[in-house]
Amino acid sequence: MDIDTTNIRGNNAFHVVTAENVSNTVVLDGFTITAGDADGSEHHNFGGGFYCDGSGIGNVCNPTLKNIVFSGNRADYGGGIYNNSRNEGTSHPNLNNVEFYSNSATSRGGAIHTCGCEGGNANPSLNNVEFSNNSANEGGAMYNLGNYGSALPRLNNVNFISNSAKKGCAIYNSGSAGLSNPSLENVDFSSNSAVEDGGAIYNSGNEGIGNPTLVNVNFSGNSAANGGAMFNYCFLVDHNPSLVNVNFSGNSGNNGGAIYNYSERCTISPTFTNATFSGNIAAIGGAMYN
Repeated sequence: MDIDTTNIRGNNAFHVVTAENVSNTVVLDGFTITAGDADGSEHHNFGGGFYCDGSGIGNVCNPTLKNIVFSGNRADYGGGIYNNSRNEGTSHPNLNNVEFYSNSATSRGGAIHTCGCEGGNANPSLNNVEFSNNSANEGGAMYNLGNYGSALPRLNNVNFISNSAKKGCAIYNSGSAGLSNPSLENVDFSSNSAVEDGGAIYNSGNEGIGNPTLVNVNFSGNSAANGGAMFNYCFLVDHNPSLVNVNFSGNSGNNGGAIYNYSERCTISPTFTNATFSGNIAAIGGAMYN
């Protein structure tokens, strides 16, 4: 039987693993983390699989996770992992050779929720990681929140496959009076599907900045009502995602088969270097809708 959140039974632990104020010398290697059920009150609704707590002035949560599978975990926020840096803390976990599949969140971050909040810095590093069949209301695989703080994940050699959400199927970047500027290199988004906006990525700058940097990234076969591959939103602060060597192929939406830009009292100006658009389909704006 596949490990899936629908198979959780009984009174499971809120968090399978909890780490608080640990350095990068702490290593978790070679485990399957499953059946975490963070359905309690704060903070027991964060991180069903792993709650990484670096909150508080001077505190850190910087462990190394390698050769780990997260599957069948659920929470309100961060079904697989919740990275917490609230109140001027730090959360910089390093993930190597990690797989997330069939994790879910009722709200945000089906696999990972990263909170750079209230003066905190949350900058996880992901290398050789795969996300498949994760789901949430926002950020089916990842939700990166810079709320009066910074969320700056670094992704290298990462695949997002068949994740689902209302908005931002693979990644939702929210710069809410803060920074949510992840760096993506050698990343592939395929067959992710959003009900509303951002089949692969939703970038939101709400009085803050949500500007990812993408290098050697491929978007193929993703879909959403608006922005089959990417949805960009800004309010008051200009929004300038950077895309280098990026391919958009076979994505679809009602508006903006590949990209949808929506601005309120600000300007959205993506920069493209060696970008290709092919076979993207929409009623209005097959490649990009402004």
